[in-house]
Amino acid sequence: CSATFNSPCFSSEAPLITPAPKGLAWKNFSVELGSDWKILITNSNGINAIAEYLRDELSDKTGIFLGTQRSPATRFGRSIMLFLATEKLPDAVKAKGFSFPGKLGKEGYVLEVFDDCILIVAEDPAGIFYGVGTLLQMIDVEDGKTTVPAAKITDFPGVKVRGVHILDPDPDRLKGMIDTMAKLKMNFFIVSTWKLFDLDKGDNS
Repeated sequence: CSATFNSPCFSSEAPLITPAPKGLAWKNFSVELGSDWKILITNSNGINAIAEYLRDELSDKTGIFLGTQRSPATRFGRSIMLFLATEKLPDAVKAKGFSFPGKLGKEGYVLEVFDDCILIVAEDPAGIFYGVGTLLQMIDVEDGKTTVPAAKITDFPGVKVRGVHILDPDPDRLKGMIDTMAKLKMNFFIVSTWKLFDLDKGDNS
């Protein structure tokens, strides 16, 4: 069973992915994450911080803490793999039929869930970050189990600038708002406010 353009047939409770990816094909199974999984990178240049972000978000959401490992691409085991498209993929992954179409741009990515690994591949770390955001939306925690529905997702932004205009935000909530925008793959915001600045103070310049 497969579908495209965010028409899930995995189940009636398939996760809502926002914004809807350009290409989405659900598979007919899910995988369970556990402490025996790890986050695997082969190039720490720009990817290590994203791996740490994924680790922390997973821990907050599921209570599962996954170690991050930099390892040759020939071995992976149960892992979430964050790879740049220029890197060599494990032969075992290529044997599963994974393919990267290329020309998705810096913010595009391919995410595919297999029975023993989850692969996110992009041309640039920005694409890896957005793929991680999609994965976090897909994770379900129920009855003590953390599962991810299997799927293959290909996505890239339809417009270059994606953002909001925030009018008079609560300064204490602004960081949380920016975090939410990032999770929704927005990359630009304008803040119109006087609350963050006291122009009556003599130390303003």
